[in-house]
Order: sequence, then C-alpha cells, then structure tokens
Amino acid sequence: MNADRRCSSRRIPARLRVGLSVILVLIAGGALVLEGQERPAGIPAAAPYLNPDLDAAARSRDLVSRMTLEEKVAQLMNNAPAIPRLDVPAYEWWNEALHGVARAGVATVFPQAIGLAATFDVPLIAEMAEVIGNEVEQHPEVIVVLASHGRGRSAALLGSVTEELLERIFGPVLVVGPHVTTTHFDGPIIATVDGSHESESVLPLAAAWGIELGGEPWIVEVADPGAGTSPDVSETAYPARLARTLAKNSGHPVQYEVLHGEHVHDEIADFASELGAAMIVASTRGRTGMSRFVIGSTAAAIVRHAPCPVLLVRPPHLPS
Repeated sequence: MNADRRCSSRRIPARLRVGLSVILVLIAGGALVLEGQERPAGIPAAAPYLNPDLDAAARSRDLVSRMTLEEKVAQLMNNAPAIPRLDVPAYEWWNEALHGVARAGVATVFPQAIGLAATFDVPLIAEMAEVIGNEVEQHPEVIVVLASHGRGRSAALLGSVTEELLERIFGPVLVVGPHVTTTHFDGPIIATVDGSHESESVLPLAAAWGIELGGEPWIVEVADPGAGTSPDVSETAYPARLARTLAKNSGHPVQYEVLHGEHVHDEIADFASELGAAMIVASTRGRTGMSRFVIGSTAAAIVRHAPCPVLLVRPPHLPS
C-alpha cells in the first residue's frame, strides 16, 4: 500500500551522515557526503556520488572508483583521514560508550562487558547508564548503539544498561538483538504505531533515516484479532492517514500495513523478515495503561526476535 506525497523532513545530524557514508562506501552501501559545502576544484558538478537523487549503491560505486588504493586502505582505519580532493571529511570511528562516548574529548572508560556482568550489581550498572546518558547529552551528534539479548531482570525488560539508558536520554538508541542477520542499511524501515501520539512521534525520524539510507518507510500497526472494527471504518484508515501525511511531509513514498495477531513481537519480526527490513523504529512509550509499545516485555521481545536492529526512541514530552 502506498501513500505518495511531498514536503520536508528532519534530517540525520551531519556528523552521523558522514560516519554512515564511510560505512556504506566501504561495504558497497552508499556514499553520503556532506551537502552545502563548497566543492573542491576538480570535482565535476555532475559526479554521481554528489547527486542525492541517485541510489546509495550507485553513489558508493562512483566514489570508490575515484579513490586510489592508498585512500581506500586508509578509510579502513579507525581514524579515517579526509580526502580533500573528493570532499570526503575525516572521521574518527573509535567512538563507543565502553571507551567513552567521544574519544576525541573527555569521557568515562568502563570495564569490559563480561566484567560488568560479573559484578551482579544492578545499581552500579544503573550509575554507568547515567554517566553514558550525561555524556551523550553533551554530544547531540552521537547515536548510541547497544547489543542486547532482549531480556533482563524481573519484568522481562531490555537489560540493565539498555533499559537504564533509555530512561535517561531522549535521543535514539539502536539496539542489536541476538537474531539480527541484516547486513545492509538500504532496505525498508518499519515504524510501529499503536494509536498514540508517542508512537507516532518516531515517524519523522523513520522517514529521515529512510531518506538518508535509501530505504522506504513502512508504517505498521498490529491489530488485536479480538478487537472489532466498525463496519463504517476501514482497519487501514489509521496507518493510511499517517502514511499520507508522512509522504507529504517528507517528499518520499511511504507504505503502510496492518498486521493481525495476539503477539505483537512475532508479527513485527515476521513482517520484517518477509520484507527484508533494514531497521525497526519504535517509541519506548505508547498509550497509557496496557500499551503495546512500551519499554517492557513487548519491546524486549521485538529486540529478541527481530532480524534487524531496533531503533528505540523515548519521546521528550509525555502527556500527563
């Protein structure tokens, strides 16, 4: 199902786009150079890798074809140097929370994950998440990526660090579960909705990632098979309306679908596998009460079963 409309959308921070560009170039995903900068002399205006209207694979092939062997090898290092003649900026890859949110500045270094687990000290892990959250707030261009089994303490939560971190930061956290098999970022991006404003707040972000990575957004709702629908209202009316609005605001096609099942995580994971999705995007807060997309058993189960990473976002403003 398609809702093709046009307009503007929030974009991924420039520094993140640069980092993603290097990943996609070297893995044949896509070259995304910063836009709006003065182009160095010698680069033709018609160079395919500078054309944002081309698909990521075509842009990456063109950029890599212009690089010397030495330049390609240098990009494989953590401190990838700039290539001024091609307008490719430098990027420091060694940037993860275990060794500090930003190695270029002052950041806290934590023990290896196996050592943290051996402490069996939940309050200590909570303090660690608080430190990471504080440092993330000082670097808004950073996106946090965590590996998680999708299981944790008593309430089947996502796990100590992931859960505590999501309670402290509003920026997106990309969670990689145990069954992730996706090796590309240019596939469809599934945004889950449940009828709440909180779940819908992730839609611009899903569209922005789709635009930057070349993946088509899908707005997906999981309907409870036991809940009846008025004969005067189509069950697809809600996601169709959201898709039309997002397509108009982003200027790119948006698909939508309604799934049916008692277990939301199974339906989402199966659909993501069938679609070859690159990412699932969901809010960590949904409807009050028995929300189907709150951080808890459902979110944990999606992470646990999803074949692709799950981007979790905590809305900055929650209704009273």
